[in-house]
Amino acid sequence: GKAQLENGTVPEAIESYLKAEDATDYQEVILAAEREENYEELIKYLLMARLTAKDQLVDTELVYSYAKTDRLSDLEEFVSGTNTANVQSVGDRLYDEKGYKAAKILYQSIQNNGRLASCHVQLGEYTAAVDAARKANN
Repeated sequence: GKAQLENGTVPEAIESYLKAEDATDYQEVILAAEREENYEELIKYLLMARLTAKDQLVDTELVYSYAKTDRLSDLEEFVSGTNTANVQSVGDRLYDEKGYKAAKILYQSIQNNGRLASCHVQLGEYTAAVDAARKANN
């Protein structure tokens, strides 16, 4: 696993870590997978890692990976359940990357109506934007 990671063969490294059920190098795996944009493989790894690694980073990067792979129903289900993800920071990151649909789901889940209204505007959902803006001002 670690040798493959260092050689840049990220999918193979993740496969090795999964077979070994080894989450010890999760920070390095996350960095390498994101650098190579191997989000599908990263999701499998993070789902395994969250069983043993109780770290906000694991849940936060899982949320981000769901968004980057357009698995929006998985994203919605995950954030509605018990997790330790920093939903606000992922929402902001996705918003900055123009991932408005995913950011909208995240902002809805934490009731950040100001940012939610901005997402609606970016997506051309003007009626919903007005509703969210009203809620933000209450």
